[in-house]
Amino acid sequence: MLLARMLDDKFASLYRGGKIQGGVFLGRGQEALSVAAGLSLRPGDFFAPLIRDAAGRLAFGETILEAVRTYLGSPLGPMMARDGNVHRGNPRKGIFPMVSHLGATISVVNGVLLASRFKGVTGRVGLASIGEGATSTGSFHEVLGYSAEALKALSAAMQDAASRSHTLVGIEDMLIGILSPPGAEIVELFRGKNISPEELLSEVRKQI
Repeated sequence: MLLARMLDDKFASLYRGGKIQGGVFLGRGQEALSVAAGLSLRPGDFFAPLIRDAAGRLAFGETILEAVRTYLGSPLGPMMARDGNVHRGNPRKGIFPMVSHLGATISVVNGVLLASRFKGVTGRVGLASIGEGATSTGSFHEVLGYSAEALKALSAAMQDAASRSHTLVGIEDMLIGILSPPGAEIVELFRGKNISPEELLSEVRKQI
């Protein structure tokens, strides 16, 4: 936390001296929660921080040099001078640039976790920070519902693909079906196997 505070103070000084273009958004007073979030993650996990989460970024593995290069617009930084202080991240390390503080990055984290499952990689965790007002937006509630549905859809698609001796068969149909009303193809498929959606979700959760 002390390192994050010192780095923020230095960025503020550089900004006042005209060395940083745009804006500098400090995490003063928010370091404890941000650090806890970053430290709870492991290499291979995914983190979608907000603009004031410098402490969490450092705790998750961002170096001071990477942060400074990004703020100063250096092509040697992780964003390669294509973005700066607000939308900053390091995708190679699993740190995603901020899209919006209104919950927009929850769907991004859902997507990469879903892709990991398609690749057979398990045990990964994703964390998305949200800001004030996020729970008042439709996108926030939509992606929370999508998370559980995605687990069922993924497991259903993989089982169906395995039964056809194929890796990725019918993924789109499964996703459409699982989000459809009762009577959809995917519901009927598992009803014929005496597997309820609740049982399917329970089994998927055991594998996470």
